[in-house]
Amino acid sequence: MRLKNNSILFKLSVLVGGGIFILVAAMVLFSTLNARKVAIENAKAEAIAVSNNYADQIKHKMNKAMLSARAIADGFSYVAISGTNTAISREQAQKIGGQVLLSDPDYLGFTICFEPNAFDGRDNQFINKPGHDATGRFISYLTKSENGGYVVEPLIDYNDPEKAPWYFKPKEYKTDFVTEPVYYPVQGKMVYMVSFMAPILGNGRFLGVTGIDYTIDFIQELVSKSPLLERGARISILSNEGVITASTSDSKQIGKSLKEVYPDSYSKQISDIKGGKEIVDESTDWLDVFVPIYIGDSKLPWQVRLSIPMSYITANAKAMMWYQISIGLVMMLIGVTLLIFFLRRLVSPLYKLVNVTKSVAEGDLSVQMDDNIPNDEIGLVYLSMRNMVDSLREMITNIREAAESFTQAASQMSQGSQQLSERTNEQASSVEEISSSMEEMTASIQQNANNAKETEKMSFIAAEGGKKGKESVKSAIDSMMLITEKINIITDIAFQTNILALNAAVEAARAGEHGKGFAVVAAEVRKLAERSRAAADEISQFSSTSVATVENAGKQFESIVPQIEKTAELVQEIAASSMEQNAGATQVNDSIQQLNQLTQHNASLAEEIASSAEELNSQAQQLIHMVERFKI
Repeated sequence: MRLKNNSILFKLSVLVGGGIFILVAAMVLFSTLNARKVAIENAKAEAIAVSNNYADQIKHKMNKAMLSARAIADGFSYVAISGTNTAISREQAQKIGGQVLLSDPDYLGFTICFEPNAFDGRDNQFINKPGHDATGRFISYLTKSENGGYVVEPLIDYNDPEKAPWYFKPKEYKTDFVTEPVYYPVQGKMVYMVSFMAPILGNGRFLGVTGIDYTIDFIQELVSKSPLLERGARISILSNEGVITASTSDSKQIGKSLKEVYPDSYSKQISDIKGGKEIVDESTDWLDVFVPIYIGDSKLPWQVRLSIPMSYITANAKAMMWYQISIGLVMMLIGVTLLIFFLRRLVSPLYKLVNVTKSVAEGDLSVQMDDNIPNDEIGLVYLSMRNMVDSLREMITNIREAAESFTQAASQMSQGSQQLSERTNEQASSVEEISSSMEEMTASIQQNANNAKETEKMSFIAAEGGKKGKESVKSAIDSMMLITEKINIITDIAFQTNILALNAAVEAARAGEHGKGFAVVAAEVRKLAERSRAAADEISQFSSTSVATVENAGKQFESIVPQIEKTAELVQEIAASSMEQNAGATQVNDSIQQLNQLTQHNASLAEEIASSAEELNSQAQQLIHMVERFKI
């Protein structure tokens, strides 16, 4: 629905109401966005604080194990300070470790590993004793038994730096160390665990290590009990080398390296972990908070990752936004209602003017105007309308008179145009018939000219052929005369050969028996000479007959060639006359075609004039009909 098709009241209501709506909407939008921004910032700050608090809880749980191991390590360092006379025994040291192990149900194992002879200098007395191996070195590993006690086993792989980082890293750094998740045999079963190791130092010298182990399952259970999961959060714990030790989003990732899970961003993530950076990222639909954890005195931090959905963070902001939008809509409805009430009273005088304009629109120019109109802008419009009605009444009267005169003139023009059109059409028909006949005559002349040209060409070709035939006959006669001469020579040769054959036969007869073979050859040569002479005589007779025939043909060609040349000259004259006739007929035909086109054009113009006159008459009648609807 377009605005221009509605009342002024509606337009003013829409425009002013729209302005109120835009103003209120802008205020609500600004307030909502500001409130949403503050709510989101507060929620993010709360999420970050919760993340740090939860990281502190995890850190506290892990630090408990590290502090316990550190306390035992500090107690064992007394051995190096006080000497062997007052030192505790190995059995007592194992009992101390056992008590620490049993003090917390989450502890998996307790490690005591000394350098050779570093505890009491008596390694050779403890060979293969409980918690010792064939070296006698104090390398006890304590784990819980089913009856509530503990089991003591010797450590394995403690001499291999790659398999025992729990020993060699504290020895290298001389500070607390948290191992990466590793598999280690506990009472014959492989367990995936993390160790919290503390070095035993005496007078600055490394003596050994103590440590407490946690299973990976315990760490996973620790994050799975977090109340943050009820908010849709995701929690994971990563070691210093990027191994996932706990994950609430995908338990299949536990034990995997970040290099397997995120190969594209592995370098940056491992750098952030080792650098101990606290990271807050909200580039996705989640608020990701990465908090480093330094356990004990270790310089190799772990990382706790907490991801909270932005939908949860922005929930309060959305509720506030809809509350403010509702308040804005109520205020806008009240304002628009008051606006329509006052505008209706303001524009009521316009309805009187509307009734007048409706009467004028229906053709009633005799309407009486009301003078009880206020002297404001609406009153000025009303006065202008009255003046316009008076002017229209006078103008309609003049249009009626002019339309009647115009109708009579248009009718006369229409009749004359019809007669002119009929006569022009008859003339155009006659010209078309003449043009058609002239085109046929021109085509016949053109055909004759073309045939004459073809005959002329054929006559010249025949004349040239006769001349060439005459020359060929002469050449044939000369060739046959030459053949006759050559045949005479052959005849002479055959005669001489015959004489020679006779002489040879005579000489062969004289030779008797010795000349018989030569006589046979001479007889054969004589036969060949006689056959050659006979053939030459026959060719000579045939050549004489052919020469006579060719001479006769040559005489006939000599008599025909002048006649053919004369015929060609006559045909040439006919072709030239035909071309002249064709040119003249073409000019006449072109002139008739132009006349035909002009006649057709005139006929078309006459028809258009007649049609326009009829249309003009029809429009004049329509104009009279239109002004008749006005009452003056």
